[in-house]
Amino acid sequence: MHDMPLIVARRGDQITGFLMTTSRATNADIPVVQAMFAAYQGSPDAYIYGPICVGEDERGKGLAQSMFAK
Repeated sequence: MHDMPLIVARRGDQITGFLMTTSRATNADIPVVQAMFAAYQGSPDAYIYGPICVGEDERGKGLAQSMFAK
């Protein structure tokens, strides 16, 4: 959480979703991350995202895409 953003979506005072991101280098020593990049290298500037959560009332309204855009 120190090198890339944690995106939090709100509607009024309610949290409606969140998206966690991190750089490849930060978690390079974690076995599941190593396995993921062994299966698919991605580009040099690739990053890791997830989990992503969208509140039930917000699903199907483009919130996930908006968080990815940020």
